[in-house]
Amino acid sequence: MGWEDGVPCPVCEDGRVKRLFFQSYPAIVVPPPGYVSAGCFHGELERWGCDVCRTRFLRYPDGGNRWGPLVAGMPVPITVLHGGALKNAEVTVTGSDPWTVTFQLESGFRHRPTILALGDDLFGAFQQLCRAAARQDLRLLVNGARRDVHRCRPSLPDTRHLVVILRPGSPVSSDDFLDLLAAADPSEIGTPDDQDTHLTHWLQTIDPRLR
Repeated sequence: MGWEDGVPCPVCEDGRVKRLFFQSYPAIVVPPPGYVSAGCFHGELERWGCDVCRTRFLRYPDGGNRWGPLVAGMPVPITVLHGGALKNAEVTVTGSDPWTVTFQLESGFRHRPTILALGDDLFGAFQQLCRAAARQDLRLLVNGARRDVHRCRPSLPDTRHLVVILRPGSPVSSDDFLDLLAAADPSEIGTPDDQDTHLTHWLQTIDPRLR
């Protein structure tokens, strides 16, 4: 089955994901180098969308590219701190071989991502994204950027979209798992180095032999 038929939408499961047509999505503005011809988008800025729930995708999704609420190619809206002000942005997981995450501030236009990060797993790619964002004075206000979280171990297909809160002196419980891209309070946000330091400290409180 090709894109003309459309795969089932991984979000609503009722519609089909097909190439977007300008007539059906009049709010989308395509800046250069994208262009509209014969009513559809072409080039690097091609998009796909569900004909029922209208979810848009940066790439054509398939059944093997979903991790919890995350779908490969589907932008996830988040909030960031930029220059002391709250702004809207989007993070997209675009692949898992290697894990690839992109970031862009919302501007009203669909443009190329401003940051692209790679990693051996989703959390590693996200840490690289946070490092690159910090160089642009951007702090991502999501659970994956909290100073007290780290990757889940072992990494399984149904846990790759999660991070785990590490509470010093306490083993991990089922209440400690969080969606990586769900919103977090600014006061909880740290750096990837903070996260790695916290992991080391947590391990030492769990196993005194590591002190």
